[in-house]
Amino acid sequence: MNVKLHTEAIRNMAVFIKYTGVQPKDCIDQGEYIYFVVDGERMLEALGREAKNVRALSNALKKKVKLLPYYREPEDMVRAMIPQARDIRQENGGYIVMVPFSERARVIGKNGSNIKAMKAVMKRHFGIVDLKVRA
Repeated sequence: MNVKLHTEAIRNMAVFIKYTGVQPKDCIDQGEYIYFVVDGERMLEALGREAKNVRALSNALKKKVKLLPYYREPEDMVRAMIPQARDIRQENGGYIVMVPFSERARVIGKNGSNIKAMKAVMKRHFGIVDLKVRA
């Protein structure tokens, strides 16, 4: 799917490239957090040694930065975004991800920021409209 980017997202992606040397596939701003979608094979390169690149980027953008891996297959991407997943099922055009109860809050994130960003990525790149986390 083609992803349309806003001017602010393009600016943020340019800053990302400057600090990491990696071209992101997408950028999602969720207020306090900014999420960059990066090719799964280039995640370590984007992070930098001891997450140096991400810390510098976070300081430059004055927001907390999180990276989400991109894979061509939706199920691979869900598994990479939620490594705590015990089971992933596809139902009614979406995915249901089973995680341990102790990990549920971490997966969802503060005020649902993580799950909202993951849903946005899945919708923008694969047309998948729903992603549910269950314990």
